[in-house]
Amino acid sequence: MLGMRHSMTSKLLATYVAFVFLLAVAGPGLAVYAGDKAKEPAKQAPEVVAPAEVAVPDPATEEVVAQPVADVVPEEPVVEVPASTETVVSEEIAPVTAEVAVPVAKATPTATTPTAIVSTSLVEPIVVPGNPALGPGGYRIDPPSSGAYTYGSIEITITVYSTPEGEVFDFVSNTPLLQVVAKGGVLGADVYNYASPGVFSDTGLHAPINPSGFWADLSHIDLYFGTPPVEPETGSITVVKFNDLDGDGQKSESEPTLDGWDFALTLPTGGMLTGTSGADGPGAVLFGELPAGTYSVDETAKPGWHNTTTLPMDVTLAEGEDKTVYVGNAEDPAEDFTKTFELTYNGDIPAETTFRVHYTLGTPPEEVAPAIVDGTWLDLVGTGPFSASVELPAGTIIESVDWYAQRGLEQILLGTTEGETLTEDITNSFTYNGDASGYKFNDLNGDGIWDEGEPGIEGWTIYLYRQVPQIVLNDAPTPEPGFELYATTLTGADGSYHFSGVLPGTYYVAEETREGWDMTVGPEGTFVMVNDQPITGLIFGNHEPFLPFTDIDLAITKAADVATAAPGATITYTLTYRNLGETEATNFTIVDDFDERYVTVLDAAGGVVADGKITWTLAGPLAMADGPQTITYTVKVDSTMPTGTTNVDNTVVINHPDDSNPDNNTDDERVRVTVQGEPFLPFTGGEALLLVSAAILSAGVGALLRRRSA
Repeated sequence: MLGMRHSMTSKLLATYVAFVFLLAVAGPGLAVYAGDKAKEPAKQAPEVVAPAEVAVPDPATEEVVAQPVADVVPEEPVVEVPASTETVVSEEIAPVTAEVAVPVAKATPTATTPTAIVSTSLVEPIVVPGNPALGPGGYRIDPPSSGAYTYGSIEITITVYSTPEGEVFDFVSNTPLLQVVAKGGVLGADVYNYASPGVFSDTGLHAPINPSGFWADLSHIDLYFGTPPVEPETGSITVVKFNDLDGDGQKSESEPTLDGWDFALTLPTGGMLTGTSGADGPGAVLFGELPAGTYSVDETAKPGWHNTTTLPMDVTLAEGEDKTVYVGNAEDPAEDFTKTFELTYNGDIPAETTFRVHYTLGTPPEEVAPAIVDGTWLDLVGTGPFSASVELPAGTIIESVDWYAQRGLEQILLGTTEGETLTEDITNSFTYNGDASGYKFNDLNGDGIWDEGEPGIEGWTIYLYRQVPQIVLNDAPTPEPGFELYATTLTGADGSYHFSGVLPGTYYVAEETREGWDMTVGPEGTFVMVNDQPITGLIFGNHEPFLPFTDIDLAITKAADVATAAPGATITYTLTYRNLGETEATNFTIVDDFDERYVTVLDAAGGVVADGKITWTLAGPLAMADGPQTITYTVKVDSTMPTGTTNVDNTVVINHPDDSNPDNNTDDERVRVTVQGEPFLPFTGGEALLLVSAAILSAGVGALLRRRSA
């Protein structure tokens, strides 16, 4: 009995599924019956239809309670359009605003108008029978579709969409609309009249209601625009900055203008505009496109100057007015300022090296002694930073500053900084950085390439040589160019080495030679040291050709704690790895590629899980004497596995660039997951006939629904 019930339940369920499937086939008929399909948007803006005169019935015969706006629709029985045929009044495109039309009373529903349909537009439309002609100055969209339309400077966006009551549309325009005509259906057109000056947007516009009780599909839309808002004329304020030599606050023809002064213009609204004199002519800065109002002009003061014109200054502009105002400043009496030069030398300072600075002057004030106009030298003293100071009159122009190291007879330029005009006590700072670095490594395979796993060599001496400049004393013969030993250093535990505080010049590096070692790679040629441009990558490689060479031989195996598992079960994998070679292995990886479709990692045992793989990066060293090492991790089988038997396969790989035996670097493991499925009982003859009848009946209903909606 239980088996019969189970069989009957399965058969009834299958019958129901088939019936729903066939109803889905007939579904398009139902969709058409529920409402007309929305039209696809047009690919381009429609053309403007030429105006035409069409008579319409007397409004006295219309069943409309609300009347059109008086200044938009005349008393004659015609569709109202704007009086002027001028469509675009201004070249400027007015921005879309939130302006809303003055609504008029809604029409009282008639006997043929379902009271459940409520218009959401700003005004109630007037139903005009027939097909009203496009009037002067109007634009027609035929057929209506969603999109942006442009008529000269007019831009309007139309959005057409379906609602349970029928097809409607919204609009947003940069120019106000006085009237919209929506034609559709057999009853004529809906005319929307907006109070002057019009509206920039409205929603829920539609054609008249069809006899079916729904708003008719749109045939075309006529648009009548009003006059764009006129922007008020703007003016400008030009500020001219001048050197008020006589200090009277008034600019004379002989007084020069001043560039580079920052001005701020405070707006009547509280905002602020900024500019710099000289940007719009000698000493001038222009603030344009200003509406009428009262503005305030102010400047950023500079040391050594004082105002001769009262600031802030109020300036009142009429509409469209342009004004120019003058702001004068005079220099403060001259005084002496302290100029300090400061050098920071980062790194090791070579023996017997001192530092100096040389500065040159531009056109100085009269108080500067002629002896130092062409430049002077100062010795920088101290233990770091190294510094020197000098007193100079206000207004002294320092054109450039050169920083030097003096090493014996050699004068070495460290760098140059820009000068300035002295308006206060000021310090000119310079920092020198000169670094050269590299590495020394054990080239185990002698290929001249620093491979992964090849260690650095500690305690190896690296020599830095500097090119000796040709210094000729008196009439002595010119010596041959050459290099001298500049500095030495030892490599660190990782093989790295570093020279700091290296003076500008041409250098090369060399290494000590050791018996039993051959250099396989080293820096080629010379390099030039420049401030703040470190030299890196000076790498030496050495190989011991007579050192007995033994191989690295990493091996790995993988095992699961179960051979079969159920959905949702936990599986534990054990990875066993060892080094079978005589050479220690360092910096190697183990990557386990698990089947992420069916399992999720619960515990990765310190590995990194990404993209269906677990990666362990091991620093080592791992020697043969260390014996086998293990990693144990766990995964969980997905609770929703496919019906039947699924093989969950995992593969593990151990990798080292110098592994001599790849045959034992990989192993895999398989766990089977089985999910039992419910058998399907075939239909009997009577049940099959029932399914065929249901299918025929569903197809007939679909065809009938399509015919009704057509």
